Order: sequence, then C-alpha cells, then structure tokens
Amino acid sequence: MEPEIIDEDPESWSPAVKPKRSCPLRVLGPGLITGATDDDPSGIAIYSQVGAQFGYMLTWTILFSYLLVAAVQMISARLGRTTGHGIAGVLRLHYPNWFLQVFVLLPIANTVNLGADLGAMADATNQLLPGP
Repeated sequence: MEPEIIDEDPESWSPAVKPKRSCPLRVLGPGLITGATDDDPSGIAIYSQVGAQFGYMLTWTILFSYLLVAAVQMISARLGRTTGHGIAGVLRLHYPNWFLQVFVLLPIANTVNLGADLGAMADATNQLLPGP
C-alpha cells in the first residue's frame, strides 16, 4: 500500500487536509506541543545538574546538535505533510509487524520518564519546604 501523495497547491487540498484558520494556535500545531513536552521536570533537573557541573564547556556541541535536530524536524515535517501520516503510520506502511512490536516499549519508557519527573518534582519541593 503506497502512501497518498498530497498536492503541494493549497487550493487543491481536500477539506479534510486543508488547515483550518479559525484559531491562531492551530497554525503552531504539534510542533509547539512537541517542543513544550521536552521541558519536563526531569529534563530541567538534568539540565540544571549538567550546567552546574560543566558550565559553558559544552557550548560547542550546539553547532552539531542544532543541525541534527533541525534536520530530523524537517524530515519529520515533510514526511507528515507528504504522506498525511505520522512516523508510526509510515513505519506501519513500510515495515513488518514484528518490527512495529518493538515500539510497545514506548509505554515502559514513558513510565520511567514519569517516575523521573516525580522524583525531580519531589527534589524541588524538598528544597522549598522543610521536611523529609
């Protein structure tokens, strides 16, 4: 099953694909949500610890990491725009089912991340309020 290629001309978009302009926040779309989800408590705790330990010594990595992050975001956006599917949907079209079963580990990773978030929030609360 080949993914459906959507025409680049916005005038030829079907009503289901054409972006709605009623709410200005819809223009931002999932990019805003994806960017905001990276700033969770465990991430902030890690960034704070790394910043306290290394200071500005790792600033040079921005040159490489920014280019890689921008490339991945651009590829993901073009993939979604062209096929109308997310990354998991495109993988489902092109790879066997056993490969996709590996992504069952995602809930486990999310659970571990939730535990790290709760631990970071507990540490922050402990710094603000006295007690065990």
